[in-house]
Amino acid sequence: MEYLKNKNEQEFKSAVSNAMNQLRYRDSSLDIKLNQFWKDPVSQKGSFNKQELYLDTLSKLTKEDFLDYFQKYLLNEPRKLSLQIYSQQQMVNAE
Repeated sequence: MEYLKNKNEQEFKSAVSNAMNQLRYRDSSLDIKLNQFWKDPVSQKGSFNKQELYLDTLSKLTKEDFLDYFQKYLLNEPRKLSLQIYSQQQMVNAE
């Protein structure tokens, strides 16, 4: 938590910008788009604009909001957090 608190506003905005770019990049593959659009009707969620909603939410995210969420949901009520990390080489090969 201290690591996050010690980040300045510019570093936080840069991390948010990077997350937004990765989100935009992820949907560049036709296969990924097909899987995304197929999954929604099958699960009966009907949300075809998830990417835009995520990007909009990220663009409004403040460091304070993120820290509050982190404190409330990840530190006070521990849950499982699953991440996928891709190497730069893997992203280059995907292009």
